[in-house]
Amino acid sequence: MQLSYAQELLNQLEFLLDDSLPSEYVVEKANARGYRQRLSELNGNHKVKAEGASSRRDQLLVQANRIQESSNRLNNIQRMALENEKIGGDVLTTLRGQRETLERSRDEMTDAEDNVNRSNKTLKSMASWWPF
Repeated sequence: MQLSYAQELLNQLEFLLDDSLPSEYVVEKANARGYRQRLSELNGNHKVKAEGASSRRDQLLVQANRIQESSNRLNNIQRMALENEKIGGDVLTTLRGQRETLERSRDEMTDAEDNVNRSNKTLKSMASWWPF
């Protein structure tokens, strides 16, 4: 019974690993393989002495706790990834607004430069009307 529970937890852990970060995935996948191998060994050795069964049960509980801890870490990683995604979206929105402001400023400066050039031409032509 406890072996099947541990196997179910391990299946859930491996399912959650698919959504993890690549750096965490490699480490946790290796841990999951080790857990699966250990469970396979435990499952294959189901004919053990009564006193040995308690020890194996304890080991299995330790492994199940590790799987739960890994699951909790994966949940925390997913939460942090979502937070980082939101922050990144906010940064992109801010940068887009700043880009638009800079583009408007550049356009206004171009218009002002054109006006100054026309004013200079007008003043030069007016200066030619009066002899100095």
